[in-house]
Amino acid sequence: MRIIITFILLFHFLFGVSVKEISGTTPFEKLDFNNSLYIVPADYIHYVFQHGNIRIVGIDGIEKGVILTHKKRLTDIKSVANANLAANIVLKAVNKKYKTVKATLNDFLNNKVDAIYLSGKISKSTQDLYIFHINRFIFFPKKIIIGDKNYLQKHKGELYIFKENLDILFNALILSKYYYHNFSPMSNIVYFKNPHSKLLKVYVTPNWPPFDIYLDGKLTGIGIEFWKLIAKKAHVDYVFVKDSDWSDILNKIKTQQADITPNTSATEERKKFAYFSKTYVSFPLGIVCKNSEHFQNIDEIESIAVGKNFTAEKLMKKHYPNIKYIESKNTLDALYKVQNSQAQCAVDILPALMWNINQNSIQDLVLEFKTPFKFDLKVMISKKDKDLLNKINHAIETLTDKEKSSIISKYSSVILVEKNVKSLNIWIILFFIVILAAIVIILLKFKKRSEIDEMTKILNRATIEREFKDLLKKSGGGILFLDLDNFKTINDTYGHEKGDYVLKEFSNLIRSNIRNSDLFGRWGGEEFVLVLPKTDYENALKKAESIRKKIEEYNFDALPITVSIGVTDFKKGENMEEVIKRADEGVYKAKRGGRNRVIGKKRTKD
Repeated sequence: MRIIITFILLFHFLFGVSVKEISGTTPFEKLDFNNSLYIVPADYIHYVFQHGNIRIVGIDGIEKGVILTHKKRLTDIKSVANANLAANIVLKAVNKKYKTVKATLNDFLNNKVDAIYLSGKISKSTQDLYIFHINRFIFFPKKIIIGDKNYLQKHKGELYIFKENLDILFNALILSKYYYHNFSPMSNIVYFKNPHSKLLKVYVTPNWPPFDIYLDGKLTGIGIEFWKLIAKKAHVDYVFVKDSDWSDILNKIKTQQADITPNTSATEERKKFAYFSKTYVSFPLGIVCKNSEHFQNIDEIESIAVGKNFTAEKLMKKHYPNIKYIESKNTLDALYKVQNSQAQCAVDILPALMWNINQNSIQDLVLEFKTPFKFDLKVMISKKDKDLLNKINHAIETLTDKEKSSIISKYSSVILVEKNVKSLNIWIILFFIVILAAIVIILLKFKKRSEIDEMTKILNRATIEREFKDLLKKSGGGILFLDLDNFKTINDTYGHEKGDYVLKEFSNLIRSNIRNSDLFGRWGGEEFVLVLPKTDYENALKKAESIRKKIEEYNFDALPITVSIGVTDFKKGENMEEVIKRADEGVYKAKRGGRNRVIGKKRTKD
C-alpha cells in the first residue's frame, strides 16, 4: 500500500494530480474535494453518505461476510441481526423497510429474526436457508479513495496509475449518498471505468437477421439491441467485432481471442470453454419445408438444412439423430438449399426463418412444424472473463417486460416498411406478425391462460371444440381420439405425481410430431384429441398408427404406457358432435379389443 501511495505522490509531482493520504483523526470538513483525491480509512464512509457530490472507491480488500436468511429475496427481509456497515449497504440498496436488531445465531435459526450477518464460516446446515455473499454485491475495503465527482471526471484519464492495485478503478463499486439511498435493486450501481483498460471484444455475425443485421449501414437487430441494453445496465465498455463465420467466432471464444458473443445458446460442448449468462429472451425453433412436401411428423423428414454449429443443429441432432443434416453457411443459405431441392426442409429459430423468407421473397416454403424446443438467447463469455458473468446476469435480471417487448416489436414493424413487402405472400406477413405479437404478449404476461390446459400446456377442451367448429366451416380432414390405457392403475399404483408426469410427457411427444396447422388438446382426464386439417381417412390412420408405435416405444420412466386411438374423417359443414362420436366409437372398440391399437370408422359418404 505504501509503495502505491508513494507512486501516487510522485505522479502528482510530475503530472499535477493531487492525491493525499490522511488519518482517521483529520476532520472531514477540512478536506478540499475540489482539488484532491484522498486515501482515507473506511470509517469515512459514514461521512461520505452525508455529502452528495462525493464518490468513493475501495482499494484494499473485500468484505467476505454473508447475509443468511429464511427469505428468498433481500427485499422480503424485515429484520436482520448484527449487520455491519457492509451488510447495511447491501440491504439499504434494495430494502428500505428492514430494521437491525441484536440477536444470536440460535435466535435466527428459531425464526425470531428474518436474517443474520455472519463474518466467519457457517457451521450449521443451510439446506433450508438462503445465503447472500456480500462480496457479490460490493467491494468493501479497509481504505477508500474519495473525491468530488467533478474532480474525478476531470482527471479520469490520468487515474490509470491505480491499475497496479487489482484494477480497482475499473472494477470497484462507487457509492454516494444518492445511490446509497435511492437505486432500485442494484440497477443504478455505477462502475468507474479505467479509460486505459482494454475494451471488451464483442464478436457478432451480421448475417443472422433479425438478430444480427445491417440496416441502413448500421449494425442492429434484436440480439444487438438486447446486448446494448445489457451492457449499459452492467456498465461495461466494449467494441463490436464483425465476423461472417459463426464457427470462427466460437473458435475465437474458445482460444480466448474474443471476450463475448451476445446472441447464442448454451450446449454441453460450449460450456467446456465458455460461461453463459442467464436467458434474456426465448424463441421456439421452426421447421420450414417446400409446399409440395407433406410430413405427418418430424421423423419422416429425410434431410434438413441448418447453419453449421448453430444451436438448432445441436438440438435437432440430439432429438432426431437419424435425419441427414445439410450444413449451411447461415439461415438464408439453408432456405435456398430447400428451394433448390438440396434438402427437404430447413430449421432455425422462428423469427430468423420468417425474416429471411419475407425479405428474400421465397415463395414456395411453408412452416411445417413449430417444435417444442426453445432457443434460449444468452450471452457467451470467454472463460478468462469470469468476473463479467455476475455483472451481466444482474443486468439481465433488471430487464423489464416493457424493455423486452419494445425491442421485439421494433423489428416486427421494420419488416412491414421494407420496399418489397407488397410482393410477398400475405400469409408470410400475417404469420410473422402473429408470431412476434404472441411473443410480446407472453413477455407482458397477458397470455390467455383460459385457452390452455394448465398441466400439459396444450389446448383445453373448450378451445379444441371452438377451433374444431371453426375448421368444420372451412374444410374437411381427419381426427384422432386418444385414450391412455390403464391410466387409473398408474395413478393408484405410483401416485398422482407420476400420473401427471405421464400426461406431460405424452403431450410433449405428440406435440413434437405434428404439423403447425394441426389442433391438439386435452379432452379430459387421460383423453386427448388431435385434429388433422385437409387429411384424408387413410393418412389419418397412418398418423394414428405412427403415434401408437411412438408411445409404445417411448421410455416413460420405465412405465409401460400405451394408447388406444379411434380415427375418423370429416367433411366441410359436418356436425362436430357426430364426428367426435365416430372417433369415440373407435376408441371404445380399441379398448374392448385389447388396448394399444388403432380402430377407424370411415365417414359414410352422402
